[in-house]
Amino acid sequence: MVEFAIVVTVLLGLTLGITQFGWLLNRYTQVGNAAGSGARFFVSPKLINNVNAYNLTVNYVKAILPSLGANLEITTRVNGTVCTNAADPAENCGKLLGAATGGQATVSVKWTITPWMNVRIYGLDKMWPASYTATVAERIQPPL
Repeated sequence: MVEFAIVVTVLLGLTLGITQFGWLLNRYTQVGNAAGSGARFFVSPKLINNVNAYNLTVNYVKAILPSLGANLEITTRVNGTVCTNAADPAENCGKLLGAATGGQATVSVKWTITPWMNVRIYGLDKMWPASYTATVAERIQPPL
C-alpha cells in the first residue's frame, strides 16, 4: 500500500506537469498565430488611410483569441512608430499606413499568463514565464 501511494504521487505530479506544459505550449502557439494574422490584417489595403485601423486590428486579434482577451496587450507600429487611433495624423495608424506604403508595419501581442494550476511545490511556479510576446512584421501593401 505504501508503494502504491508513492508511485501514484509521482505519476500524478508528472501527469499534471505534462498537462500544464501542454496548456502553455498551446497558448504560446495561439499568441504567435494571432500576431501573424493581426499583422497581415493590419497591412491589408482596406486599412490604409482608415482612421479606425488600430481598433479594427485590435478587435480582429481579440476575436482570434477569445479565451485570452482579458490578458492581452496589442501594440501596432508603422516604420517603428507606435500608432493608435489618435486624431493626430502623426500617431494615427491609418494615416501612417497611407504615408508608408512599402514600409514595415508590426503587430505585437503580449499575453500575461495566469496558469490554470498554481503549483508551488519545489519552486515549480518560478519555472513558468510571466508572459508570452510575439511580434510579426509585414510590408505595407499599396492601396487598391
